[in-house]
Amino acid sequence: MKEGLVQTKKIDTLKSEHLNDGVKPIIACLETAGQSSSPPEMPNTGIEFVDLYGDNRELHEQGFKKEGKEDYIISPINSNSKFSVEFADCTGIVAVGSEIISGNNISFMSHQNPSYFLTEKREKFIADLRERLEEIKRKSQKGTIDVVIFGGRYSKTRDFKESDPLRNIFIQEYIDSIKLLSAEINKELGFYPTVIVGPKLSPSEDSVAFNNENRRLYVTRSEKGLSSDFLQSFNAEDIEEVRKSWKPGEWGLPI
Repeated sequence: MKEGLVQTKKIDTLKSEHLNDGVKPIIACLETAGQSSSPPEMPNTGIEFVDLYGDNRELHEQGFKKEGKEDYIISPINSNSKFSVEFADCTGIVAVGSEIISGNNISFMSHQNPSYFLTEKREKFIADLRERLEEIKRKSQKGTIDVVIFGGRYSKTRDFKESDPLRNIFIQEYIDSIKLLSAEINKELGFYPTVIVGPKLSPSEDSVAFNNENRRLYVTRSEKGLSSDFLQSFNAEDIEEVRKSWKPGEWGLPI
């Protein structure tokens, strides 16, 4: 398959079929807040905060792509580790590859709010995401790029009756988010990404840290609500089939 073409033969990213032999995929380490565990193996320096709520001007000067007060943010591509917080309905992306000359890992992280990136900021977000995907593809050795999606919620809205279309707004936002993000990744890189642990079914938030050097993604989920259980990871291409086994809980407004 030629680079840059949409895949025609299914590539199983769960089995790392998109990576060269010996290239590490992104490995996720999962825990709930308050769980006794060792701290993440993060470096003491070179950690970037992908701050969805930060000052736009300052972040633009640092090379971030950011829109609105809480619309979306995409980090620059570099060798720094990265982290972001407060993923409720928001989804995120981590993409990593081996830099052509040095062979060192380079990566970017995004944090996007479906209320904006699926609607009024859709075209701008797609353009910015494509630019980052094109950049990491251009700067990375072929067969070394891995991408994962995380975050989001899949639940009914308790504030609306069962007959109200808004009852399922969180469910539809999650499905639309995964389909949009994975389609853009496939168009540029030629494979559908893995969705790490699936969406949250009950009220909670994720905090995420990515160790760039070791390709490790640390996902910490708060213990709010009825359950903090993690779903299984899946290939984004299979979302319509995988979702059949999910039993959504209920979340309240605000959206």
